[in-house]
Amino acid sequence: MLFEDVQEKFPDQRLSLRVVKGSRWPNFLKRQNLINVVNRIVEIGILGVGMTLVILTGGIDLSVGSLIALSSVVTTTLIRDCMGGTEATVGGLIVAGILGVSLCGLFGWINGGLIVGFRIPPFIATLGMMMIASGLAFMISQGQSIDRVPSSFVWLGRSRWLGIPLAVWLMLGIFAIGHGVMVLTTYGRSVYAIGGNEVAARLCGVRVGWITASVYGVSGLLAGLGGLVMASRLGTGDAKYGAMVELSVIAAVVVGGTSLRGGYGTMFGTLIGALIIAVIENGMNLMQLDSYAQKVVFGAIILFAVLIDRFRHKA
Repeated sequence: MLFEDVQEKFPDQRLSLRVVKGSRWPNFLKRQNLINVVNRIVEIGILGVGMTLVILTGGIDLSVGSLIALSSVVTTTLIRDCMGGTEATVGGLIVAGILGVSLCGLFGWINGGLIVGFRIPPFIATLGMMMIASGLAFMISQGQSIDRVPSSFVWLGRSRWLGIPLAVWLMLGIFAIGHGVMVLTTYGRSVYAIGGNEVAARLCGVRVGWITASVYGVSGLLAGLGGLVMASRLGTGDAKYGAMVELSVIAAVVVGGTSLRGGYGTMFGTLIGALIIAVIENGMNLMQLDSYAQKVVFGAIILFAVLIDRFRHKA
């Protein structure tokens, strides 16, 4: 045992072992903890906007987690090798970030092209892209963290405005734009139409192929942005970022009420779903519930949300 016979090992020291009990509501309701809860879901929330679009069309995107890793690695590698490393200018950081995010957007468009042009099932197409993106991230980084970046690189991930992390404001802005697109534009109505009945949407003149491909492009672009935020928050790029994040994103979308069959759901619901997952996770952490039990809880939540969706369609 680690602390066995500790007093005999250190006879001249007065040592005591204290077990810290889990904290519940008093700590949970503190302002800083609530900010931490929202800050925890930034990447999931950003990716959730794109995933909502994809699922509304009746598809799925499993590649977003690997695209987070690819974006972080490509961005930090460009900074290290092409922009001067720790001496990189703000302009160099912006260019590297745009290139990293744009590459992920291209991968998303490739997903859409495979699904629309070759009729490959979304699950298979995005699963293959997930493996490709992950492999490229490890090849570029050679399995190592890339940390030769200037201190200003963490501005996006760590700075605050009005006491709230800038990344949270970014996430909320993306949700607001996504909500506006879905409610106020023809594009949003077309996405709903495709998910509701693709054949009827095509007969009504909806450009089904282009819109379906575009939602995967948007999903890839937002995954790249999520990777940039994560790299900025942690100050490094790493091919191990984003592992299993796609499952958390899908869970947030489903818990938020978006139907896996497509055609029904809202951006606001996805935001609420992400917050519900973050609150549950934070509460379990404060109560010191072990990670294995947390997986059981999250799995049950996902199954419960899917069952509700099934019963709603049968009603």
